[in-house]
Amino acid sequence: MPSLDMSGDSITVGHGVTTAQRYATLLSTNLGRPMVNRAKNGDMSADQGQKAISVKRASGDIATIMVGVNDQRIYQASSIKRGYYIAFLRRLILDATATVRKTGRSTSIAKTGTWSNTVVNTFGVTTTQNGAKATAWVSGTAVYIGTIIQNHPAAKGVAQVRIDGVLKGTVTCDGTGDGGMTTANGLPYGPAAFRFGGLSSGNHKVELTVTSANGQNFRLDYIAGNTNQTGVKTFVSNVIRMNAYGYKKYGGSDSSVSAFNTDIATMISQLSGDGLQAYLVNNWSAINPATHLLTDGIHPNRAGHVALYNTFRTAILAQM
Repeated sequence: MPSLDMSGDSITVGHGVTTAQRYATLLSTNLGRPMVNRAKNGDMSADQGQKAISVKRASGDIATIMVGVNDQRIYQASSIKRGYYIAFLRRLILDATATVRKTGRSTSIAKTGTWSNTVVNTFGVTTTQNGAKATAWVSGTAVYIGTIIQNHPAAKGVAQVRIDGVLKGTVTCDGTGDGGMTTANGLPYGPAAFRFGGLSSGNHKVELTVTSANGQNFRLDYIAGNTNQTGVKTFVSNVIRMNAYGYKKYGGSDSSVSAFNTDIATMISQLSGDGLQAYLVNNWSAINPATHLLTDGIHPNRAGHVALYNTFRTAILAQM
């Protein structure tokens, strides 16, 4: 039977409400799908991305993603850290919606220089050599590059990205900016993805050239295009608001939430425009901080979970 695959934090765990009252339970029951729920209290996008990195979803499954409350309260107004969040969230979405890729250890990526296997997954590679290269051919109007961003002084690897010989930008593994990306649960790295769009249809040669200094780790998990992708329909929530007490206790602000949500909407628009089955779920509008939160000011109460359920359910049924 097709399942309901869920990534999230304490909201998706259902902190403060009964099992029967949780939006995850309501969705699973109403849709008639067994639930696979990897949510964990305190998790951020990097934590959930690492938990889901090797998950194989079956045809007909659907995925929901609701991470960002902890990212927002920890990263707050830092645009650098918000950029980490978007890279982690993009990877989490792509790992559900774009599973056709050429992985770092495969022979479909030609590598020059010294590369070794990445420790934290079974398909990526890493190099510390300036000038090392990785080249692959992919098809589509957009290219996705999977990597790992890490908060470590020796993980500041950077590679230039050339597509059909034209410099399109860079991919960085540096997660040390503005105090570092380390999550609330202590994870100092996370699977990330970068997108390069606006290409003509057809096959493209993608070449990565490491430009960082010798000794800095650059990690490559995969190179992919958006044509002929397989994956599951994935429904991504934006970030809900806290009330004044919640912000004071846990951190963040309405303006920070707004900035996160603007970037989430932009990313979902890009990925759906690429033809991927990624859909935005506007829980920001569904949750009223004055009536839908527990006394802690951050977690939804019973009525809040009903609101989340209704918003997710409406979005899902519109695509079924």
